[in-house]
Amino acid sequence: MENIPFKIYSASAGSGKTFTLVKEYLKICLSSKSPKKFVEILAITFTNKAASEMKERIITSLKGFAKPETAQNTELDMLKLIANETGLSTKELTAQSKIIFESILHNYSQFSIGTIDKFTHRIIRTFAQDLDLPANFEVEMDHKLLLKQAVDLLISRTGEDKKLTQLFVSFIKDKTADDKSWLIENDFYTIAEELLKESGQEHCEGLKDLSLDDFFSIKKEITNYIYKFDVELAAIGAGFKSDCTDFGLLPEWITGGKNGLFKYFEYLQKKQWKNYTPTKTTYKALEKDNWHAAKAPIEARNHIDTLQAKFLPLLFKVLEILKDYPKYVNFRLIASNFYAMAVLHEISKEMQYIKEQNNIIPIGEFNKKIAAVLQNEEGNFIYERLGERYAHYFIDEFQDTSELQWQNLVPLIENAIANGEKPGSAMIVGDAKQAIYRWRGGEVDQFIELQIKAKNIPPQHPYKMEALSLESNYRSTKEVVTFNNKFFSSIAPKIVKESYRDLFQDLNSKAEKGQGGFVSIDYIENGSNYDELQTAKCLETIKTLKEDGFNYGDICILTRTKAKGALIVKALSDHKIPVISSESLLLEKSTEVKFMLNFLRFLNEPTHPRFRFKLLEFLNENEYSTWTLDTTQQQLERLSKGSVAQFNGFLTSLVPDYDMLKWRSISLIEMCHKISKSFQLEKSARVYMQFFMDELWVYSNKYSQDLFGFLNYWEDKATKLSVAIPEGIDAVQVMTIHKSKGLEFPVVIFPFANWNSTSEQDPKSWIAIDEPELANLPSSLIPLSDKLKASTEQLQDVYAAHKSKVLLDNLNMLYVALTRPKTRLYIQTSAKGGDLNVHFDNFLKAEGMWEEKKTDYTFGSPVKYQTKARAENRFIKSTPPIEELSKILKITRQAPKMWEVENPEKGADKGRKVHEILSYIMVKDDLPMALEKALREGLIVNSEIEELKALLDRVLNHNELQVYFEKGLKVKNEEDILLANGKVIRPDRLVFGENGITIIDYKTGEPLQSHEEQILGYSSHIKQMGYAVHSCVLAYINNDSIVLNELV
Repeated sequence: MENIPFKIYSASAGSGKTFTLVKEYLKICLSSKSPKKFVEILAITFTNKAASEMKERIITSLKGFAKPETAQNTELDMLKLIANETGLSTKELTAQSKIIFESILHNYSQFSIGTIDKFTHRIIRTFAQDLDLPANFEVEMDHKLLLKQAVDLLISRTGEDKKLTQLFVSFIKDKTADDKSWLIENDFYTIAEELLKESGQEHCEGLKDLSLDDFFSIKKEITNYIYKFDVELAAIGAGFKSDCTDFGLLPEWITGGKNGLFKYFEYLQKKQWKNYTPTKTTYKALEKDNWHAAKAPIEARNHIDTLQAKFLPLLFKVLEILKDYPKYVNFRLIASNFYAMAVLHEISKEMQYIKEQNNIIPIGEFNKKIAAVLQNEEGNFIYERLGERYAHYFIDEFQDTSELQWQNLVPLIENAIANGEKPGSAMIVGDAKQAIYRWRGGEVDQFIELQIKAKNIPPQHPYKMEALSLESNYRSTKEVVTFNNKFFSSIAPKIVKESYRDLFQDLNSKAEKGQGGFVSIDYIENGSNYDELQTAKCLETIKTLKEDGFNYGDICILTRTKAKGALIVKALSDHKIPVISSESLLLEKSTEVKFMLNFLRFLNEPTHPRFRFKLLEFLNENEYSTWTLDTTQQQLERLSKGSVAQFNGFLTSLVPDYDMLKWRSISLIEMCHKISKSFQLEKSARVYMQFFMDELWVYSNKYSQDLFGFLNYWEDKATKLSVAIPEGIDAVQVMTIHKSKGLEFPVVIFPFANWNSTSEQDPKSWIAIDEPELANLPSSLIPLSDKLKASTEQLQDVYAAHKSKVLLDNLNMLYVALTRPKTRLYIQTSAKGGDLNVHFDNFLKAEGMWEEKKTDYTFGSPVKYQTKARAENRFIKSTPPIEELSKILKITRQAPKMWEVENPEKGADKGRKVHEILSYIMVKDDLPMALEKALREGLIVNSEIEELKALLDRVLNHNELQVYFEKGLKVKNEEDILLANGKVIRPDRLVFGENGITIIDYKTGEPLQSHEEQILGYSSHIKQMGYAVHSCVLAYINNDSIVLNELV
């Protein structure tokens, strides 16, 4: 069999994609004589969950292969396939599997299966110096939080910066002119999200050299061009109307009547630019002998002839002017979003300032930074070094990979494939029909184009490629598979773009599961009570399913939006049906978490009556007070609006330990623990409180112990933080289609299955600008509206491509929803309210099933279901509450480093602290900051500061060491260095000088031979990387002495 190094798999829903990935991965491992072949394999997935699943499947398969007598059928099937495809015997595979299984467990850190973000993060960390990144940079996972900080910072400058204030005023005027709200904060957040996109980052980079004066100047050029265009046409229109008035001519007397030629000149006069394009009547007027309408009186016709003689030449002039109409439309579109783009430019500058001040790199910018280096030939050394480790690549969910992500991976893959000495391979798996993350940067076209390229590979191509398809469906019953094949094939002819049409044309997934499935389409009347009818139908279907033997946990209800999902959750909850959704598990939904937050808000603003009232409400409902029905209202009024001392007195009567000043003075974490313990919040909502405390811990370690700051942080995160969905709970799941991707359920109910599949809310796109008047503007962000049809050819193409992508997005969303069920699918659409119903209508007509007044259609016959037994619903298992948090507060994120214990002696512990603090220090002056950081992170306590400061002062001012802590040196502290064999070394300090690098390693205790071997090993590896090493310094730091051992 010919070896094809680069394979691209198109894997339809339920086609065993993970099975195939695992099989191909194991074939490489099992065909090699080396038990560590897996070290040479890099597998990249889209989500952490997918990475975990793939790892688990590989480990489980190897374990099953090693003991075939206890293996599952799936593992035995894979073992037979691998034996057939590799030519190895089952005995050989069993023996090798055992060895590889143990090797992976013993070298798990080299088991490289993870997300694309994790991979790029590793590159960034390893090659930070080469990428010109700041030392000790922090990775910001929450890009939106960073955007909010940038927006808030920008708005805070209003009034201080005159030009910025002028920009904001102009922005507001534009908004109010369009009858939109003048409140700008939310608009700025929306605009700022453009910086989350690769295209937005790229184009903002192109605008970075423009000042606000430049923007105002460009806007003036745009306005002048539009004004001159409008004025010239308006003068002609106004002249025509004026003459008509002077002659006493009525609109209906002129050719075309009221909506004819007269109307067109009126459009010109009123500058109604969307109607500048002449109508058919206008063009006919150019060819007519006269402009008389049938109703024109004889006495008026001479005047009409005079009008024609004067304005016919002017009408030709209008047509001449309108040759530039596409350019005019372009200027109009640029102008409509120009101030928003200027605001975006300013937000980008603020964000850059925040990143530089805090040494932050948002995770969304990793690919951009790598791509910037790889554009230069010198940058290729990064992937050459990585290429020495990896020879085989697996990329899953490729349809959701962005252009920049793929661009960064190509050199690595091509290096492996083209390397004759160490031949490698690449396997890419995806499904263009499931590309539903374009809004997050996923680019489906590159996957489609890669498949086309593989099918038409030219003979001179440096490596061979093959496009393959996984056609079998192992998830759904025959009825569900057949329905989807026919339904999506019926949609295909309506798709204009050929490459998109081919995705669904003659869809032919093969059902491997057998019969017994059922599909229904119900048309729900779309009237004033549409929502109620949709939810009622869901309740009716659930009742039927229960009667047919399904558990609640077998059912999933999919909706396109969270808002529709919330309607379903409420309806199910009202009917006492157990339900789980991401919204129902939000931390902010917990009454106890709400109480905690209101208590924190009260401590932050003790005089605010609303927060007091919320606390009293909870305490009264939970019987903390002894108020009667008659006195409750009076007490609520008195304590909510009374003095702070009075309210504190009430709290002290409930919690004797309560003291507002003392509670405010302790750490944020300890404060929350006191509140939780005092009011027994963990007893009634332990899971929610544990997740809340986890998030509090994250905030405190990452940002500060600031109460006000945490409350602001919570406002931004509240709608995102939720308790993890427990496994095996018997409740109906409600989720969005996006959340359901990659999942499967025995039953799917799909209500509200009708929306507009060709429109998108407020879409925009960056376009290149090539107009002489706008020479200083390289690109612009414009709205993607149907006005583009009248613009330049370039923009017409942009609009057509956008509409094609929007349609594909929506059809893909539909495909994902309809391919989740195993046995039953219930579709609830409507006759109006969108255009998806047209696809269902056409399908039913093609099948010969359509009847004008019929509202329900079925495929297959429902059969009784033998569901798996599920455990009784209960809370998620959780650890017991912490009784005394103060005892463990000194354990922080630094704990793992502190627990690398070779001996338990106190001196060694002190040595590790010194070692860690030195890693914070770049120059001598950093010592106070380093000690403050160590104290803040729990590495040291107040009583240790003086002693450690004295010792570190001696280190930094040591006659022979101080030269390495001077200002102006290029220094790297504790930087990971990835070696060719996959191992990582981390020297304590590298100082880059003219004569080469000085390597410094800190030690405590007595000198050992192993210390010299270790630092000389560092030297050897660094030399292999192409750097010169000047010297190696072992610094022995003890209480009574600092001794250096310099090795050259």
